Amino acid sequence: MTPPRRSPLPYNQCVPSPTLSEDKRDSVDVVLVSPRNPLNIGAAARAMANFGLSRLTVVAPYAPMWREARSAVGAPELLLDAKESATLAEAVAHSTLVLGTGTLNSRKPGLPVVSLPDLPPLVAGLIDRLAALIEETMQAAGYSPRGMQAANRHDLRLILRRLQLSPHDTRRSLGLFRRILWRLRRSPQPRIPSK
Repeated sequence: MTPPRRSPLPYNQCVPSPTLSEDKRDSVDVVLVSPRNPLNIGAAARAMANFGLSRLTVVAPYAPMWREARSAVGAPELLLDAKESATLAEAVAHSTLVLGTGTLNSRKPGLPVVSLPDLPPLVAGLIDRLAALIEETMQAAGYSPRGMQAANRHDLRLILRRLQLSPHDTRRSLGLFRRILWRLRRSPQPRIPSK
C-alpha cells in the first residue's frame, strides 16, 4: 500500500529558508532593475515569498501594470507593498552590501565578477565580526552618543564593505581593534558618558 501523497503548500505558506533568521530576512532587499516583463516580476515575487523575503523594490519598471503580475501566485501582497524607485542608486542608498546578478552572454561587466561558489567567504562573518568589534571599541572610547549609534553602525559597515579588505587584512584589523579595546578597558581614565 502506498502512502497518500501530500499536497504541496501554497506559495504563501511555504517554510522560509532555514539559513536566515527572521530578522536577517527582514534586512534583505530584492531590487529588480528596469524589468520589462510583468511575468518576471511576478516570478521574482513568488520566489521571494518561498524564501520568506518580503522587501521588493522595482527600479523604473516598464509596464504600468507591473503590480498585477499574474505569475505572482501566492505573493500578491508582496507586489502591492513593493517600492518603486527611479534609479538603482536610490534603491540601494541605505544598503551596506549590494550584490548583483546577470548574464554575461551579451554584456561586459564593469565590476569584478564572482561566481556563486566563491561568494560566501566575501560576505561571511569576518567583516561582521570586525564591524561589531570596532563598534564595541567606539562605545568603550565614548565616541558615539546613544542617539547616533544606529547611524554609525550602518556607516561603519558600509565603509568596511567598500574597503574590500582581504581575509588576511580583516584578521589583522581584528587583532588591532582587540588590542585597542583591551587598552581602553584597562585605562584608569574615565570614559565619556553616552548621551
